[in-house]
Amino acid sequence: MIPEHNKDSPTQTSVEDDFPAYQYQSPLRQPWVRWSLVILALIAIAVFFWLPSYVEKPQITTEEVFSKASNNNYATDASPWLDAQLAKQRKAAQQILAKLLDLQFALEEKSVRQWAETDFKSVEAFAVEGDNAYRSKNFIDSAKYYQLGLDKLQELDSSSTQVLNKLLSQGQVFFLQKDSINASQKFQLALAIDPENKAALKGLRRSETLDQVLALQTEALKHYQAGNLDQALAVIDKALSLDEDNTQSIADHSIYSLALTDQQYSEAMSQGYNALLKKQYANAESFFRQAARLKPGSSQASTALQNTADKQSLERVNKLHQQAKALEADELWSTARERYEAALKLDNNLIFARVGAIRSKAREELDNKIENALKAPQRLNDQIVFRNTEDLLKDAQSIQQPGKKLLLQIKTLQTTLAVASQDVLVSFRSDNKTNVRIQRIGQLGSFESQQLNLKPGVYIATGSRPGFRDVRLEFTVSAASPRTIIAIECNEPI
Repeated sequence: MIPEHNKDSPTQTSVEDDFPAYQYQSPLRQPWVRWSLVILALIAIAVFFWLPSYVEKPQITTEEVFSKASNNNYATDASPWLDAQLAKQRKAAQQILAKLLDLQFALEEKSVRQWAETDFKSVEAFAVEGDNAYRSKNFIDSAKYYQLGLDKLQELDSSSTQVLNKLLSQGQVFFLQKDSINASQKFQLALAIDPENKAALKGLRRSETLDQVLALQTEALKHYQAGNLDQALAVIDKALSLDEDNTQSIADHSIYSLALTDQQYSEAMSQGYNALLKKQYANAESFFRQAARLKPGSSQASTALQNTADKQSLERVNKLHQQAKALEADELWSTARERYEAALKLDNNLIFARVGAIRSKAREELDNKIENALKAPQRLNDQIVFRNTEDLLKDAQSIQQPGKKLLLQIKTLQTTLAVASQDVLVSFRSDNKTNVRIQRIGQLGSFESQQLNLKPGVYIATGSRPGFRDVRLEFTVSAASPRTIIAIECNEPI
């Protein structure tokens, strides 16, 4: 009959909700006690099975048996079968005890006292009851108590995974509550159960740096609130280097980065507008492009860039307009036309540039025609050229508000036409044997001397005579420098 177990001792395995720190050290916890128990168990087995075979049993006579029976009122006959049963029961109890001790040592390596102290103490109570029964040679009850302890340890061993998960969960809760001490304890206890558990290793590592990370977060926040965004970002980067998975550090980094970007963007836009007011268009464009890189797709930066380009284009147009007007005043029509055309490249809808380009081109062509006519007055002896030059003079005279250059050109052209319209008396001499012909004038025949009134210009006289080589003579008629005599004779025999 197994004695009723103490009601305060649990009969079912229950994992503690809280895991108090180790305070009580059971005798079973001491290493020397463990090994002593093992050695004693082995000695007991040896004594029971091995020693009897070497000890000579005493020879008891029949008279002694009956004498002792008569004196002590009970039989002392040997009971081999009973002894064998007791030995078998003792061996069974010892085998269960060996399993109990092995599992006990394994669980103690997992710090079982810290996460299931009450249940583990109940195992010790079963072991004590088992030892008491064993000393009383009540091996059946001893085996039952040892088995109850073993069952409890097996339940604890089976529940270690559940306890591990609970410890990990509690450690995470403490971590989120910024309680680094309790979080570290939970993760350390979890590692006692499973030293290779990745979640526990990571949780412990993060918990050990938690206080430092929190201090850096506080420091970064102060810099942020003071507007020192560069320093705030640098400090929060240090926090992330200690714990890259800290959600608060990650969120702070995002906030500080965005704030720094906004600050740099605003500064770039402000500097750009200041440069724009000073008409420093290159600097303004550089600042606005910097702002656009900080915030890709920013409509404000795009508008500022377009505004800069428009203002810069407008200033260039105005500058080109002023230059063109000055060039027109100096009657440098070719260069003025180039300025108007450059303005049209910037904006093809500029009316002043279109009109100015047309006006400058027309004056440039007129100027070139007058200059060409003045450079070759001898061509005026051609009636077509003369009439065209007269038309050119009329076009020049029709210009309103002509400049000094055009007035001089008109005056010079008038004089040239007047001179070209006056005949010049030209004398010719020959040998009365040569047949003379003047191009555009006609045949003069053979003569010794002859005079003609010719318009200023270039003329060609040819002479021919049978048996002699023909001659050709080009001469210029000019009112300013008339030639008195032009001789033309064929005197080289063939």
